[in-house]
Amino acid sequence: MSTDHVSDLSPLIERTKGINKWLTTVGPSCFAEQRHLNPDSIERVYWHYGYMVALSDALRILTGESPLSEGRDSLPRDTDSSYSPVSPDE
Repeated sequence: MSTDHVSDLSPLIERTKGINKWLTTVGPSCFAEQRHLNPDSIERVYWHYGYMVALSDALRILTGESPLSEGRDSLPRDTDSSYSPVSPDE
């Protein structure tokens, strides 16, 4: 993996600021409730999905590729349950 793009973290910083602003506006209670910590909750499933997408985006940004979820709140829905935001050859 190339580290040539690591010096420019501005895309990650800006994305983090944007998500924080959105969460503060749309769901400020999530900061206190922390429902994603409840075992067997749907919030936990969505938290892990979001975390996986975020890691995939971060890896793509750090390697100079476009993030998969750039400009979107989520990835496209796919009827194939084997869908993965990271291609198998990565």
